[in-house]
This record gives sequence, structure tokens and C-alpha cells, in this order.
Amino acid sequence: MSDEKTDRRQDETFDQATIERRLAEELPHWYYENGWIRRKYRTMGWKGTLMVINAVGH
Repeated sequence: MSDEKTDRRQDETFDQATIERRLAEELPHWYYENGWIRRKYRTMGWKGTLMVINAVGH
């Protein structure tokens, strides 16, 4: 039987400068804006947009 205290892990938090630096280094198409990590996708129309949304939702 596991102890509930040992199952919890400490989440690491980052300041804005660290977030922006790591995004630039590791995920260049993503950016930090108003407390959110974002990426914009451009599609050729509504069918492409629907395919992207379905993939994200899946």
C-alpha cells in the first residue's frame, strides 16, 4: 500500500523569463502571452481547421 505523501510530487514553476527562454529553445513556434502558452495554426479553410480541432480534441 502506498503512502499518499510519497505519491505527491512537487510541481516546478517557472518565471516569465525562463518560460520565454525555454519556449524559444525547445518549442520555437510557441509563445507566452498573458499567462498562457500559445501557438497559432493557419489552415487553408474550415475543413483544415476542423481536422486540427478534432486532432487536438482526440
